[in-house]
Amino acid sequence: ALYFFILKTSNSNWRMSLLSVSSVSSSSLVFALLRGDIFALLAGIEGECFSRSEARGKFRVVFGLEDVTDSDLVLLRKLCGLADSFSALETFVDDQMSISAGLYLTSLGDSVDAILDEYRSDLLELDQSISNDELKPLSILIYDLNKYFVLLPMLLKIVEEVTARKLQGSLLVGYLYDEVLTKPMSTRGPFLKLFNDCLRVFLQQLSSWVVYGVLIGRDNEFVIRKCRKQGRNVAESESYRGIWDDYEINGEQMLSMFSKRLHVKILEMGLYCLLLKSSSQRSGASYVTVRDEHEFEDSITQLANDSVFDVVKLERTLGAIHQQLSAHVGTLLSSSADLLSTLKIVKDFFLLGAGNVYVAFMDEAAMSLTQHANSRSTHEMQTSFEQAFATLGLEHSRGASAFQLHVDSETSLYGNVVDSLNMSLIDIPWPLHVIFTSAVMKRYNSLFKFMMKLRVTQHSLDAVWRKQMKVHKSVRVKECVKIWDMRNNMAHVVTHLQSYIQADVLSACFSDLKKKLKGVSSLPRVMELHNEYLSAITSKTFQDTDKVKSELDSLLSHCLGFCDIVNKYPSPELVPVKAIDGIEKEFSRLVTFLVAVLSTVKDRNLSHLLVYIDFNHHYSQKRFGLKPTTTTTLKQEHQALISNRSHPSTTTSTTSSTTAAARRSRFHGEQRM
Repeated sequence: ALYFFILKTSNSNWRMSLLSVSSVSSSSLVFALLRGDIFALLAGIEGECFSRSEARGKFRVVFGLEDVTDSDLVLLRKLCGLADSFSALETFVDDQMSISAGLYLTSLGDSVDAILDEYRSDLLELDQSISNDELKPLSILIYDLNKYFVLLPMLLKIVEEVTARKLQGSLLVGYLYDEVLTKPMSTRGPFLKLFNDCLRVFLQQLSSWVVYGVLIGRDNEFVIRKCRKQGRNVAESESYRGIWDDYEINGEQMLSMFSKRLHVKILEMGLYCLLLKSSSQRSGASYVTVRDEHEFEDSITQLANDSVFDVVKLERTLGAIHQQLSAHVGTLLSSSADLLSTLKIVKDFFLLGAGNVYVAFMDEAAMSLTQHANSRSTHEMQTSFEQAFATLGLEHSRGASAFQLHVDSETSLYGNVVDSLNMSLIDIPWPLHVIFTSAVMKRYNSLFKFMMKLRVTQHSLDAVWRKQMKVHKSVRVKECVKIWDMRNNMAHVVTHLQSYIQADVLSACFSDLKKKLKGVSSLPRVMELHNEYLSAITSKTFQDTDKVKSELDSLLSHCLGFCDIVNKYPSPELVPVKAIDGIEKEFSRLVTFLVAVLSTVKDRNLSHLLVYIDFNHHYSQKRFGLKPTTTTTLKQEHQALISNRSHPSTTTSTTSSTTAAARRSRFHGEQRM
């Protein structure tokens, strides 16, 4: 028999107390009496016996349920924990129903809701089965819901992690993939469903980009995104145009399970599609048929149907598509664009192959190039560049309209104009954007800065020589010998370095590139050969080693500093010797360092350069602390030999021993080299 009585408290709330006979278990009576409230609780609904705390919003057992044992309270509180997990997951699902949530979070919300639907169905079945057995104990109910006591808290942990880290887009796929791998096989099923549903969204985005060149979804959800041009320098945004610079890899959404090379391939495939579509619109020729597009799309999206996602299989699938698209683009390049002529004109202007133009340019801008930059420097440089073409009658040539000079505002405050001068290619012939990308043009610009400074240095030293020729008859030669010797030494090094770069590096590397490009139709191979060409030039001009590059730049700066000092005075004899002593010592040190570097490299062309610069082992002897052999020393030895011939009986032994000692000293110096 059951007896109920109602107790009225001071705050007019009604509470229930129950008494039971000893023949019926307390847990069964609690379940029988609170069945409605318990199932409402498990569905996330408050009742008379269960309420939410105001502080944390968690479910709790109402205080005052008398004659409920401690073991019953433990079981009821466990049910409250399950209800908390369910309620939190429901809230997450509701939050993802908005459009602003994005494709991936919406898909995750749908997957979580599908798991919660299974939970709701099981509750209904339990409710119907318990109606036939009113005295079922609480422990049986908990046993029937046992899998959800494990599953829902694990799901809630994932949801909380996603919310806390603000995971979205492709990153969500990578996170779920890692979670699936860490879960035991017995509980992996629901989490595999979450991953597969989000993976399906990713593969749809991937196929849309790879096959059609179209980005679907929000801007920051996929591994590829449109470039953010708002923060770019105006000159750069005007220089580098085209689809190849309109899209980029989204570093925030890169997947850890994919290699960096695979991300690059994904970017390239979408750009290939856009390029081929643009070509089809121009010429009417179709490179990729509709049937090919459907096959590509199906091969990607069907990967979501595999029981276990295979990253290697995806890489192979994308690799096959990339190879076909690359072959089509290679055919397009060979038929629609003159690659060799573009490579040559880029070499002529970025690598200063067009010597006549740059001679005219430096005649126009000689003074401005070695002065500190200001707000007008960019305009002055571009005007002088255009005037150089006009002087040569080339104002309507392709080079006059395809290239642009500008002074970098960030570095112009710390050096001369020549140190901050940059060149941009503003007219890249379609569809060569795939080869002359922003990264490639930055490498060309880096080489241009070095070549330009070398050419300006040579031009400045020639100007000092012309000044010497004008005044050499009217000045006292002895007072200017040191200045002229310094100029000659500087010109000797700079001229031979310039000759080596133009003949042994640029001409040789470009001829080699032309030979290798014959018969090549694959775009990756073309890009690979072009990259090797740039790397060879960078290496042979010492621009790939920071230390050598810095010292070489310092050498040219000291030469320009010397020219600047000499040009400040109307006559060379007025130049204070102390003003150039420091430059002379530092220049000698830098050339000795360059000779030491050249001595360690085994290359035929560099060996020739070493012979030219280190003529008669002049700088090598300085390197080993020996006194260099000069013209004066040779004259003294010659006079000693003549003197020995005129007095052989008295000085033969002394002269021979002295000459032998000098020869041994020079011989050992060469051996140590």
